[in-house]
Amino acid sequence: MTPTFTIFRKRTSSRRRAFSLVEVLVAVAIFSITLLGYLMGVFYMQRQNRTISQREVAMQKAIELAELFKNSAYADTVYSTTTVPKYLRRNAGGAWYSIWKIPESSTQWLTLPVEDVNPASSADPTVLTNKLPEAAWSANISTVTVGSSPSWSFRRVTITVRWKILAREQNFQTVNVTTDISPNFTWM
Repeated sequence: MTPTFTIFRKRTSSRRRAFSLVEVLVAVAIFSITLLGYLMGVFYMQRQNRTISQREVAMQKAIELAELFKNSAYADTVYSTTTVPKYLRRNAGGAWYSIWKIPESSTQWLTLPVEDVNPASSADPTVLTNKLPEAAWSANISTVTVGSSPSWSFRRVTITVRWKILAREQNFQTVNVTTDISPNFTWM
């Protein structure tokens, strides 16, 4: 027996099976929804990180204000008036920082002094508005009396800091810090 060789092969279809238009559209839709979900998650996380960072700065400023109230004299822990403004902080030269004025009432909101860490001059520090957009602070100063005979009173100061996460938003975020100041006690 002699081997036989086939010179001609049987032709098979050289045409490959392609995806239909419907399959392509379904795949694109699934990919688009997945990408959209991923991007929404990224934007949500960026907003959460911004909120946490801003809340930390606001809390630090509220605590700083509370410490300044604690370090002031009991008699000076009152609201400012137009004729007698009260301040919380002095500069190295002994002059009052104008941005650290105590509000005139619990409903007055003052610009929150988020200072530059390295100010260009030693005068009043510059306020960084981009840290906390539209940031403001207020203080509710009240006298609390304990006991009847003998009675003891102290001042309770509640500091509220408010800001917007983004300047274009409508709602404010807030943090509160409360401290008590006794007439016969000074913090060391």
